[in-house]
Amino acid sequence: MAIGANGRIGSAMCKELAARKRAFIGTTRQTLDVTAPGVIPPCDVAYLCAAQLRTDPAIAVPDEWAINVDGTIEVAKRLHDKGAFVVFLSSRAVESRNDEYTRMKKIVEKSVDVMDGAIVRLATVNERLLPDAVNTLLAVGDDRIKGLTVWGQD
Repeated sequence: MAIGANGRIGSAMCKELAARKRAFIGTTRQTLDVTAPGVIPPCDVAYLCAAQLRTDPAIAVPDEWAINVDGTIEVAKRLHDKGAFVVFLSSRAVESRNDEYTRMKKIVEKSVDVMDGAIVRLATVNERLLPDAVNTLLAVGDDRIKGLTVWGQD
């Protein structure tokens, strides 16, 4: 399952899963809103790609905390409780910045780590690097690599 399938990384992941002829569910905010998740279908591996990004760090975004922290943790817990291996897409920015966005990522990282899930800290992913980032994410899920994986350089 790819939660956040309409984002750049989530949509690329869904395209790759389809190319590999793998069964998967891709969700968007319209089909699975992390702030009010309702029924979550079971799956073997869940990739948490959904996030509310800020284009300007000084301007708060509505529902940012509910999407990036509370909702993401709730969905991760529910998926974990159903037996899914949870893969959380984080950011290499947590290693060098201390702003609201990276604080949110760190909180979710701790929760996913306690669930024996995977945290994948991605560097900036441009279009040229997107296929490699997706392949790394899928390998982490396929091989159930617990803990932290760091991808790319910022």
